[in-house]
Amino acid sequence: MKKYLLISFLLILGLLLSACSSSDLSDGTDDGTGTFALFLADKPVNNVDKVLVTISEVQVKKTDTQWETINDFSDTDGELEFDLMQLRFNETLLGQQMLAAGNYEQIRLIVAADENGKGNGNNSGKSRVVYQDGSEDDEIFIPSGTQTGLKISHNFTIQDGIITRLVLDADVSKIMHVAGNSGKIILRSTAIDVINKIISGNIEGRILADNGEGIYEPITKSDVVIEAIQNGQVIKSTVALAEDHTEETIDGDVVTKLAGTFFLRGLPEGTYSLKAYVVNTDSVEDNTTYQSTTIENVNVIAEQTNVLENDVYLEKTITTGSIEGNIVADTDNDGAYKAITTSEVVVEAIQNETVISTVTAPANDSNTANHFKVNDLEEGTYSLKVYTVDSNGVIDESTYIQTLLENISVTAGSNNILVDDIILERVTVEQPQ
Repeated sequence: MKKYLLISFLLILGLLLSACSSSDLSDGTDDGTGTFALFLADKPVNNVDKVLVTISEVQVKKTDTQWETINDFSDTDGELEFDLMQLRFNETLLGQQMLAAGNYEQIRLIVAADENGKGNGNNSGKSRVVYQDGSEDDEIFIPSGTQTGLKISHNFTIQDGIITRLVLDADVSKIMHVAGNSGKIILRSTAIDVINKIISGNIEGRILADNGEGIYEPITKSDVVIEAIQNGQVIKSTVALAEDHTEETIDGDVVTKLAGTFFLRGLPEGTYSLKAYVVNTDSVEDNTTYQSTTIENVNVIAEQTNVLENDVYLEKTITTGSIEGNIVADTDNDGAYKAITTSEVVVEAIQNETVISTVTAPANDSNTANHFKVNDLEEGTYSLKVYTVDSNGVIDESTYIQTLLENISVTAGSNNILVDDIILERVTVEQPQ
């Protein structure tokens, strides 16, 4: 069983003539009719190639009346399969029909049964997931999916002469989860949120990260989450595309979206902060490789998409530090300390009696010292062992005595520049009597 990471989809509900959520429900009237349109869209996940859901009916329920079908897919043999992964930047029509004015309380999607007329034993019908490695998973459990359908409870009103549209937004990290022992993927409609589309807009952008060499490119091995935050609260979140590119048909045109592209849909009009960060396999923020970043003052205008002019950059997390310093010796045996010009000097960084890193300070004919720098040291305390070597790289103790400096601290992201030079003393040669 593959583990889901932040898949999400949107059900976009357009009410041409009127709709309002339960929080702003107006006094409805049963006079007149309104046109009802239901659309489907989705957000990406890195390890999933396709999320295939087959629907046989779309229905709505007016208060105190029976369910009414707005689409039975009769023009497509009574059902229609949707690949949620192909609807990341666009939406597709689920159904549209004139409805009587008045108050409505529910929408439901009837899941198409399998060829035997059953729900595949778990009410999912023909619904299944296809992963990027080509494997498939049909263990999707949709409670009563092929019977009473996936129900979305929400109060809205259709009034004569007023246009309002609703966005039903759900993140599959909440709406879909893997059951403990059974391993089945369970779909829950209770995680679907409702947004008034007439007062909401979208944000589109691209996430790039430092590859460690100062080159910024998409992250393909981990999910990158983007959150739209307002007043300290996460309003929406999505995942940046991991594949090289994807093609979407938008308004009849084939549009290529590059890896790292994200699309935050259905945000109420206003100003937001965007936070981008990498998550681990448990969908938890992970700053061990890349630091999170926040972009302030991103504006959303109703019924428009704000395409960010500049890419959003993630910087690599610095987990190591360095030690830098100079080595001198009494090269002429006259008490004047300066650079060693006749041989290379080796510096070993040692921790817990293990050599972690070794660098060479080259012979120096011009400067007053042999300079060295030990990079990529994990945070902690080190000893430095310093000695000269002969032309074969073998320790040479015939001229200078090796030395050991202890308790040298390294802090992540910092360079510890030694204040004092490291001194190699000459080997004392006793003169014959």
